[in-house]
Amino acid sequence: MSTRQVAMCSVQLLYALLASVTFAEREPPLRAIVWGPGLRGDFTLPVRYIFIKIQNKNGNSLPEVSPSDLFVEFRDASSGSIKQFQADLLRTAEGNTSFLYRYRPHNSYPGNIVFNVFYKRQRLASETINGPIYSEECDCPSGTQRWLMDQARCPPISPQILTDLKPFPIIRPEYNRKVRVAICTDQQVMQTFYDLPYSVSVCNYIIKQNRIYRKCMGEYVGFTMFVDAILTSLVRKVKLPDVDFIVNLGDYPLAKQDEQRYSPQIPILSWCGSEDTRDVVMPTYELVEASVHMMRRVALDIFSVQDRTSHPFESRLPSAFWRGRDSREERLQLVKLSQNEPHLLNASITNFFFFRDQMSKFGGKTPHHKYQVNVDGTVAAYRLPFLLAGGSTVFKTHPTPFYEHFYHLLEENVNFIGVRPDLSDLMDKIRFCLNNEKHCAQVARNGRQLVNDHLLPHLIYCYYVQLLLEFATRIEGPVEVPDGMKHVDHRQDSNCNCFSVARSSNHYRPLNRTSYRKEL
Repeated sequence: MSTRQVAMCSVQLLYALLASVTFAEREPPLRAIVWGPGLRGDFTLPVRYIFIKIQNKNGNSLPEVSPSDLFVEFRDASSGSIKQFQADLLRTAEGNTSFLYRYRPHNSYPGNIVFNVFYKRQRLASETINGPIYSEECDCPSGTQRWLMDQARCPPISPQILTDLKPFPIIRPEYNRKVRVAICTDQQVMQTFYDLPYSVSVCNYIIKQNRIYRKCMGEYVGFTMFVDAILTSLVRKVKLPDVDFIVNLGDYPLAKQDEQRYSPQIPILSWCGSEDTRDVVMPTYELVEASVHMMRRVALDIFSVQDRTSHPFESRLPSAFWRGRDSREERLQLVKLSQNEPHLLNASITNFFFFRDQMSKFGGKTPHHKYQVNVDGTVAAYRLPFLLAGGSTVFKTHPTPFYEHFYHLLEENVNFIGVRPDLSDLMDKIRFCLNNEKHCAQVARNGRQLVNDHLLPHLIYCYYVQLLLEFATRIEGPVEVPDGMKHVDHRQDSNCNCFSVARSSNHYRPLNRTSYRKEL
């Protein structure tokens, strides 16, 4: 090899080395892991959401990433044009490098879009979301099996659903109509059937060929807005079975276990259950509203509460906190305990209804505390999911006769710290946590994780669909819409062009028990 050839090889080698060094210097020092239902274009939710975790290139978590350094965008996969959505970037529970990006599509998009995550102008992640992407108002229901398995990817049916429906192996729609007629025509029947007849409001709902009908009875029926909201949202997404059921619009469970007035006893769907009733529990109206109307008329939801309370546990005030209505005398006792030891407990009544004469004595307002107290009111306190999501250790009265649909998942001293219903050991439990902060901080993390594992919006939708499907498997006889039922209409986006797979030959068909079990 000549001297000139050796020189040329040396120059080429030098260029190669310089190029490799330059590439290494330009290689992003970080990466983003992204996941969540918001990456599935065919799974429609009112608000879609994607989890983002920032790591270094070795997969290790960083001490902190500022949200102001993150930039997220959507682009049309074909044209590269920017797609605009109403969106939020929020912190989540897992520290200063975990985020949640949520977006509400107000229009539908027929094609694929690309989701990009940037950190200080360096792209860390890019995911293609396959279209079409429907807005919440698109009436494009999928077949039940496809929705459960492929789109929502629901977990197995909750044991709570099977437990609640166990007393009702056979459900006959005609019983609902007999009860409805009796309640409407005979106040004595209402008084016999329920303890507080003038405070009871119920609705008979019928879903027939994916259309919703209802007939309501009682003084106060405004809470139909919550049932209507979740059902109308569901029928736009999934083809529900024909089903006829009664919903309790009040908080207090109604189906007394010893009631023999109607035989067989009919199932009543309620927000809350209790030890001495047979109500079939469904996710509360608090969770429904937070899921359906997120980023619209509600300010508090499972995600926003985590963002607002993203302060590290160790930086929070070492005391317990409670605010609530005066709907139970033990709540007044809670305020008395606070007044005796205000350095341990900050508690006051925010809305006096039952004990207005004591407003000046127990009222008052508030920062972030390490501990939160949850005390039953008239029934279970529906704020519990939001307290658990907030990242504080929750002190909860235990045992309690009332429960929500997820209470069977709670474990004392794992997800919450139990206190006696009369609150006699509350102050001692607070002192215990002050002296055992590591244990109680772990309880707080466990509580928040339970919420993220079981109470996110897509899982609330799954619970309702699985409840209605299981209910439908027990119905004997045809589901018919009698005269006098009101059709519950809902908003529809006239610009939707439902994709052929969603509207395929998979027309509505009633599911039998065997096929439903196979789907799950």
